[in-house]
Formats: sequence, C-alpha cells, structure tokens
Amino acid sequence: MTALRVFRNAVHLGYVDFRYQWGPVSWLVGYCVRIVSETTFYGLIGVLLGSAQRVEYLVVGNSVFIGCATTMLAAQAITWDRFDGTYPLLVVAPSSYVPAVVGRTAVWVLDGMATAVLALFVVSAIFGLRMDPLRGAVALPLIVLTCLSTFCLALFVGGMASLRPGLRNMISILVRMTILAICGVNVPVAFWPVPVQVLAGVLPVTHGVAAIRLLLAGAPAGQVMASAGLEAVVGAGWLAVAVLTFDRLTERGRASGSIEFV
Repeated sequence: MTALRVFRNAVHLGYVDFRYQWGPVSWLVGYCVRIVSETTFYGLIGVLLGSAQRVEYLVVGNSVFIGCATTMLAAQAITWDRFDGTYPLLVVAPSSYVPAVVGRTAVWVLDGMATAVLALFVVSAIFGLRMDPLRGAVALPLIVLTCLSTFCLALFVGGMASLRPGLRNMISILVRMTILAICGVNVPVAFWPVPVQVLAGVLPVTHGVAAIRLLLAGAPAGQVMASAGLEAVVGAGWLAVAVLTFDRLTERGRASGSIEFV
C-alpha cells in the first residue's frame, strides 16, 4: 500500500470522525457562534482602551489565533488512536505511520482555516474595521500558511503526548497558551525579554500573524513575503522534527514490544 493511498484513506477517515462530532447545523449555530463571541470579546477590550488601532490589532491577532488553536486539536486527535486500540495496528503495518496520522488529523487544519477566516471577516464587520477586498483575498493564503505551520507543531506535540496520553489536553493547552501569550497575538513580540522573543520566533503564528498585519496595513510586498517566508520555514522545521519523532517512536515500539492498548 503506497503512502499516497494510506494518506487518502486516512483523510477520508478523519473526515468521517469529524462529521460524527460536528454536523453542518451544530458547527454553524453552536461552534461558530462561540468563535465569533470569543474573538469579539478581545475586540471589546480594544474598545475599552479607546483605541481603534488596538481594536484592529486584537481582532486580527485573535482571529488568526482561534483558527490555529482549532488546528492544534490535531495533537489530541493523534493520541485518540491509543484509546481506540488502533495504534498497535498502525505501528505494525508495513507502511510509515506518518501518512496515516497526517491524513487522519488533516481535517483539523481545514476546520482551523475556516474558523480563522470566519472570525476575521465577521468580527471585523462587527467593529466596522475597513478591509480592502483585494488585501482581504490575499490574506487568505497567509491564513492557510499559518494554520499549516501550526499543524506541523501539533503533529510533534501529539507524537510526544502519545507517550502520556492522559496528559494530552494539558500539554496541548500549555502550548496554545504559550502561543497566545508571546507570539504577537495580543501584545507585540518586542514587549517580551529577548529570550522570550527568541522562543516566539521559532513558534508558529508569530511570523504568520505579522505578515497578515503588514498586508492589511498596506506594507510593501517584500516585508509581507519576508514574514510569510519565515512562517513557512518555522512550519517546515516543526514538520521535520515531527516526522523524526514519529519514526523514532514507532521503531522503538516495534523493537521493544511496547505497543499496547491504553
């Protein structure tokens, strides 16, 4: 069975899993209302501060973050295989574990993209933020890039969390809160000490949300592309680490016979 075929079947399975959790009505009426409400809350903080610039800063940052936070749910989804009892079968199969886990959790990237776009445009309209249609359209690929970069980090986090599945939610939340705090979502990265800035520079969202802000502010294309390029590099780095992690975990499980039901 080729890696592409494994990936394709895993994507379909992930979609089926997602549909059991969310239907069209529950996603639109329940989930989307919560997303818009949460992002609006941060925008209202800007209103209380009496600054239109702060309103825009908070709305853009939290719209992108809420999509990336949704994407991070892939980390928990990776550990579900151990509870479902499918992990041993996936690991002993004559194929790499990577296409299966990436395909099955890819649906969370799509959910994250849709979430970020919905929050950005709906909440911007609520606060009367002017958004040039052309720049708004160009922002879409940047949102996709930022969610994909976050997904690469989620793969690594999920792989490590699979060693202690009971801690999966705690680990994922800790990573999300770190991103929310230091990656330029609510306050500029420059606000933090240099060591924290260095950490923010190697985490997803930091450069992606910076690129989106530069784009919406009408900055030169070179500056926007530079930030987008850094986001792509960060995502590629985390993907490489995630793949190496999965290979080491599966090979160790095969060699030691430690593959078990949880």
